[in-house]
Amino acid sequence: MSQPQKFRQVFQHASKDLLQWFPGHMAKGMRNMQSQLRKVDGIIEVHDARVPFSGRNALFRDKLSAVCPHLFVLNKIDLADMSRKKEIISRLKQEGVTDVIMTDCKQNSTATAAQIIPKIVELIKTSPRYDRNFSSPSVYTLMVIGVPNVGKSSLINLLRSIHMKRGGKPAQVGAMPGVTRAVQTGMFVSLRPAIMVLDTPGISAPNVPSIDAAMKLAVCHVLQDTRIGEDVLVDYLLFWLNKHGDFRYVEAFGMEKPTDKVMELLVHIATTRNIFQTIKPVTGGPLVRRVDLTASARWVLAQFRAGKLGTVMLDSDIMAPPSEIQFQDHDSKRRILQSG
Repeated sequence: MSQPQKFRQVFQHASKDLLQWFPGHMAKGMRNMQSQLRKVDGIIEVHDARVPFSGRNALFRDKLSAVCPHLFVLNKIDLADMSRKKEIISRLKQEGVTDVIMTDCKQNSTATAAQIIPKIVELIKTSPRYDRNFSSPSVYTLMVIGVPNVGKSSLINLLRSIHMKRGGKPAQVGAMPGVTRAVQTGMFVSLRPAIMVLDTPGISAPNVPSIDAAMKLAVCHVLQDTRIGEDVLVDYLLFWLNKHGDFRYVEAFGMEKPTDKVMELLVHIATTRNIFQTIKPVTGGPLVRRVDLTASARWVLAQFRAGKLGTVMLDSDIMAPPSEIQFQDHDSKRRILQSG
C-alpha cells in the first residue's frame, strides 16, 4: 500500500517587510476621512468574506467606526466558503461588530444588498449623532470604507442601481488595489430616504499581524502582486490548499495528482496552456523559447480569484490555533523560479 503524500505544514518566507505597508496616499486618505467625520451620519465598512478577520484595519475601529453608527458588509460571498457562517458572525461580535450583512456585488445580489440602506438608516436613527454638522438634515451622508479591492465602489454602484432605478455616473471600479485614491465627492444612492455616499480610498492596516495574514490578503489581491511576486503567491496558495486537504486544483488544472512543489505546478500550467516566452540568451546565439513561469502564476491567481477553484475560507485556521510561519532566505527559490 502506498504511503499517503505528505505536504508542508509551515510556509517559509523571508521578508518581514510585508508586515508594514502603508503608502503615503493611504496615510493621507485616512486623514482626509477623519476630517469628513462631522459630515457623516453612518459608516459602511466593506470587507472580503474570504478573510473576515485577517484583513481588518484596526484604524477603522479606533478612528472612524467608534464615533459613527457602523454597518459591516462581508462582500464577495460567492467566492467564500460560508459553511461556518454562524461561527464567523459570533467571532465578529466578540470583536465588537454587531451588525453584519453579507452580499456579492459582482453577482448583483440585490436581495441582500437591498437590506443595507434600511439597516444603516435604522442604526442612524437609534444611535447618538455626536457633533455631526446639520448643514442638510434632510439628507443622510454615509462613508464607505474598507481595505483595497474589497468592492467598495461596486457596492456603491449596486446601491444606486437598486434604490434609484437608473444609471448615472458610477463610482470608479477596477481590478487593481488602490483604484480610488482620495475621498470622492458625495453621490446620491437613494432619494427616499435621501442618502448620499462618500467613496474612499482603500486603506490597509499599517501593521499586519503575521506573514500568514499578509499572504492571505495578497492572494485575495488586497496587496499588489508585484510587491510579493506572483510565484510566491501561488506557492502560498498551493501550501494553503494542500494543508487544508483541498485538492480541487488537481482536476481544475488537469493534473494527475496533488503536488507540493510550486515549480512543478507552474511548469505544468505553462506547458499545457502553451504559455511560453521567447528570449535572447545573454551569451548570444539564436532565440530561445522557454516556459513563462510568471505568466503561468498570473493565470493561476486569476483562476483562484475568479472562483474557478471553488469557494474558500482562508481564515478558517484563525478559528483554530494559527499555523506556524517560518522565515528563511527565499531569494534562491525566487532565482530558480525565474530561471525556468
